[in-house]
Amino acid sequence: MFINLGAMDGFDPGKLLRFLCDASNQKSSVFGRMDIKDTYTFIDVDASVMAKVVASLHGEVYRGRRIRADIDGGRGPSHRGGAPERGGRYEGQRPRQRFTSERLGGRGNDRSGSRSYGKRHD
Repeated sequence: MFINLGAMDGFDPGKLLRFLCDASNQKSSVFGRMDIKDTYTFIDVDASVMAKVVASLHGEVYRGRRIRADIDGGRGPSHRGGAPERGGRYEGQRPRQRFTSERLGGRGNDRSGSRSYGKRHD
């Protein structure tokens, strides 16, 4: 399941589990692995109650934000198989583009330029 609440909303796994149980009237045992990001979370939910959980959360409001909950369709935490090896990609992802000095307007990676980013506090 996808839900548009995450760490930015003050959730860690324990707080999110308590919130899900209270909001959906379900026991904690129906919720599995959670992949909490800044603004959203993927959660494994028992298939027998998935529709009930999504329906109970969808459209609710948390701290002034309307909650959006959707069935993830197999892209959640247990279906990713972990992060790819360094430099690897998930299936269907495009390769990263490298930023060369030509793409950056000829500046390159030289940090000796005279740019000012504000006052320096030593």
